Amino acid sequence: MLESFARRRIESQDLRDDAVMRADEGIAAILSFPKILNLQRVRDAQSKNKDAPHMPIEQSRDMFRSFTEFNFLLTHLLITSADDMPYLETFWRAMKRIAEDADMVRELETIRSGIVTQAAVYHVFTALGKTPSLSHPDEDAFHAIDMWNSSDEVIQISSGREPGVYDSEHIAPPGVQVVDSSGAIASYSADQHMTAKTTQFIMKAEKYGKHINKKLKAYTLVIPRSEVDRLSGKPSAKLVEFFRERLNAVS
Repeated sequence: MLESFARRRIESQDLRDDAVMRADEGIAAILSFPKILNLQRVRDAQSKNKDAPHMPIEQSRDMFRSFTEFNFLLTHLLITSADDMPYLETFWRAMKRIAEDADMVRELETIRSGIVTQAAVYHVFTALGKTPSLSHPDEDAFHAIDMWNSSDEVIQISSGREPGVYDSEHIAPPGVQVVDSSGAIASYSADQHMTAKTTQFIMKAEKYGKHINKKLKAYTLVIPRSEVDRLSGKPSAKLVEFFRERLNAVS
């Protein structure tokens, strides 16, 4: 069921506010959720047991594809249901019950955090008069692309305490000097993680752009969870205005 619904939405990129469509998607997501939790258990066990045999490449690819298809379906659902809070409350309540039965509430919250953050970026771009589109799950799984802002702009989305925009010209903030436990001075920046992550993303986007014969502009958006509604993914007005200013500077 997950595959058929997700792929139908992927092919159409249909974001109409259709109550029947949203209900069908919600049912598909709920029925597919136990499978996703089981896959998460397998992935967690693999990561914890360093001596376990490596998962076959094709099986690993299928697992990543299942995760990204599920994320696509949930993000699509949130975007089209943003103004129907009673429906979203019921939906997330049902998802929480399934997670509680599986003793995987923490995993649900991790999934929810990623989904509402992606929905928030979609709403930000829409508020700014852009025409964003969700990436194909394979682009998400294997090229780290979360969203397209145009035919040649690809976006990676991350969460953080403060909002931010990182592109090829804005990924090397100055470090500050700190003293480690041995007394040695080391250079460190709170943005070093995002700098490294964005640099890697730019390299992946360049490689993918060559594959599809396009010169892609790649950047990472950092979204603070405190500025996003945890049920719908709607961003705060403050967040929209921040990106209105910053995205104009890098476009």
